Amino acid sequence: MTYKLAVRSVSDINFSKMESTHIVTKMLLDRGYDYIPAMDPLWFGWGSKLLAQIKAIRETDCTHLLFIDARDVLVLCEPDELMERWGQLNRPWVFSAEYHIWSPNSFTPEQYPTPVDAHARYLNAGVSFGEIEHMRKWAAEWTKDWDPGKPFHTKRGDQDWWAARCVESYPDAITLDHNCSLIQCLCGAEVGPEPIVTTTPGVAYNRVTDTRPAIIHFNGGNDLTKHASALRLRGVG
Repeated sequence: MTYKLAVRSVSDINFSKMESTHIVTKMLLDRGYDYIPAMDPLWFGWGSKLLAQIKAIRETDCTHLLFIDARDVLVLCEPDELMERWGQLNRPWVFSAEYHIWSPNSFTPEQYPTPVDAHARYLNAGVSFGEIEHMRKWAAEWTKDWDPGKPFHTKRGDQDWWAARCVESYPDAITLDHNCSLIQCLCGAEVGPEPIVTTTPGVAYNRVTDTRPAIIHFNGGNDLTKHASALRLRGVG
């Protein structure tokens, strides 16, 4: 398969200086990814991230786009393996899935069109991966009434905006990695006496779905620097 994969992110000036942000950047570049982490000096909240993501979808020269949170996402494999594993999902646009609805009071479980028995049922906006032409088609439809001359503000951030797109357009436009075979969110996965996810050198393992996800999102306050050392990733610890 011939592909041109691009990885993009955006952060404000404070996030851009964090140790975890530098670890994310180093890991991706060391593994040979085309990664450009943008820094927005005019950051006005999570609406800035949404605007940057739509801009990346519209303008990035690639066949496939992986858009991530800049400071808390690690990719554990090289581009060829990542593309192969994404292809196994057989969906053109995949978002990470998590165990709880965020933000609070945004949607109810009854509003979500995803399977009620899914391991991870709800959209998480920290990682999305798709075919660029498919992404452009749907992004153009969803943003056709936007005024490019005005700053875009979301009431609760990009997470709610993408969740609304999932609720209205699942699974034709986007779908979720419910089994965490490619992408694992850690919020809610490491609690209790038997955590859902454990990490060993080079591997994150989901014992419920028996999967070894290649992309880990350290959301919910999980310490990426600690886990990066535990995973014994190159250049860390």
